[in-house]
Amino acid sequence: MAYYALYLFEYELMMITEIQYPEALSQTLIDLLKKMEQLTISLSANESIDVESHIYSSKLCGVAYFPKEQEYPRNKDGQPLALIAQLNLDEIFADIEMLEACNTDNFLRHYPKTGMLSFFNDATDDLMGLEFKEPFSKTGYKVIYFPEVIQNDENIALAEFNELSAIVGDDCYGALSMGQSYLITSSLKYTIPSLEISTLNDENLLKFHDYTENQLDEESSEDVMEALYDQATEVCQGHAIGGYPMLTQFDPRGDNDDRTILLFQLDSVGDVMLGDCGSMQFFISEQDLKNRDFSNVLYDWACC
Repeated sequence: MAYYALYLFEYELMMITEIQYPEALSQTLIDLLKKMEQLTISLSANESIDVESHIYSSKLCGVAYFPKEQEYPRNKDGQPLALIAQLNLDEIFADIEMLEACNTDNFLRHYPKTGMLSFFNDATDDLMGLEFKEPFSKTGYKVIYFPEVIQNDENIALAEFNELSAIVGDDCYGALSMGQSYLITSSLKYTIPSLEISTLNDENLLKFHDYTENQLDEESSEDVMEALYDQATEVCQGHAIGGYPMLTQFDPRGDNDDRTILLFQLDSVGDVMLGDCGSMQFFISEQDLKNRDFSNVLYDWACC
């Protein structure tokens, strides 16, 4: 699995090198990308389920797991937020290979390995809860971590789901309609950065930006840029935890933003469609993730 994300890119560079790209520069770029390659948990939503079922499972949309002791998240008008996804971390990290790989990764080792991590946004808003100016009010989206999944016969989120369904109807609320829900399965992959990613005060990303902007040979730069774009798109697309984001326009984080970790990504795959083939991300700082503090998560989505 090591360097899987670079196989196709190395082949494309080899083809470019045979025509016009200096071999020394090709190896420099490959070595740099190998240093930056990041482990990613790839999430696949394959099995369609009834929206009221699998309350304790990892899934997209539907009725959320929500303990009765906590207050359900609502928007500024008091309407309940919709579940985007919930991740049962006990299920995901029951895979020993995945657990061991993530525990040795620079970023994923900070991710909680038990409990439920849930993502909500505003289904009544045309922008799906997106805000443009910091400090955000965060009434249009919410990330909630439940350290322990407690199974019982009472699920208070069903009432909120029915309340929201009466408001939204059968219309699609961004990713899926109120009548759709999918189980999530997980696997491992590697991702490489796209040209749009911010430097984030990362030494390797700074070198990457410097290389692509200043050191590429002018005659070969267009071909190399296209190869980079194609491979980053290939490996970064899809639902994911960690790794590099699938950026359809630009990185919403500034170069000095400390929210360097991709907490969760929802992408336009299969029946999931965000606008015109868009992608949604939640970013968090390393310190906040260590502290299990999800109050300063950056939420963003964009389409082509």
